[in-house]
Amino acid sequence: MDIQDLMKNIKNLTEYQIEERLEHLIHSNYHFSNLSSDNKEIVLNLLKEYKAIIRNGREITETKIREDMYDLHQKRLSLNLSQTDLDQIKKILEAFRA
Repeated sequence: MDIQDLMKNIKNLTEYQIEERLEHLIHSNYHFSNLSSDNKEIVLNLLKEYKAIIRNGREITETKIREDMYDLHQKRLSLNLSQTDLDQIKKILEAFRA
């Protein structure tokens, strides 16, 4: 399963199913294997926010992603995020953009 599969069916899934699929995607997908468990939790928290936006019928905009990435970039030292981690997180978030 990848992000595109999830996005196709997200409006037809229950909250629990979406959460389970997001966690499975982040924890098992080889594209995200370089992220530490703490970094995966950061991504999951962002994706839960995105899930709520999508479920309400709105789209994830480039501006929203840019704002979230800016916040992460500002906190990168305290969160122990490398540039590679930030690039991976951006790739994940951009997959949710309409």
